[in-house]
Amino acid sequence: MVEAARMGKHGTSFSVISNEMQTLSGEIKKTNTMVSGLVEDLSILLPAIAQMIEQTSDHAENFSGSKESQTFVIVLQSCNEALRPYLRDLC
Repeated sequence: MVEAARMGKHGTSFSVISNEMQTLSGEIKKTNTMVSGLVEDLSILLPAIAQMIEQTSDHAENFSGSKESQTFVIVLQSCNEALRPYLRDLC
């Protein structure tokens, strides 16, 4: 900041920009920490969710062959398939 003071009003602009960059840097670090926490939480939750979907799908297949239960099984299988790529990346 000594250099900024020597530069007069141009230095003031430099100082303002420098302070803003420091503020943004701090905000980016906080956001990065928050996103990392969310990713960590998801890496724990997604396998559990996928396991529950698979177990529910298995149980649903044991029920009567009604159209509703068949639709339910298809939806659960679709969810399970949709989660697989994410589970591969996280596990």
